[in-house]
Amino acid sequence: MSGFRSPWEKGKVLQQGIESSYWFGTASGSKAKSIDFYPNNVYSNANSVKTYGFSVRCIKD
Repeated sequence: MSGFRSPWEKGKVLQQGIESSYWFGTASGSKAKSIDFYPNNVYSNANSVKTYGFSVRCIKD
């Protein structure tokens, strides 16, 4: 699990080994959609702040 970079912790990687977060969809303003993976759960969030350093995975249609 990749964790994520926190804009409030000077880019420190948090939750490494515990959580993986990925951007998906189209961003709008200062917010974007993300999906968060945990060992036993998956959550989607339509209002993630874009200053988080989440992972990016490009998939070609």
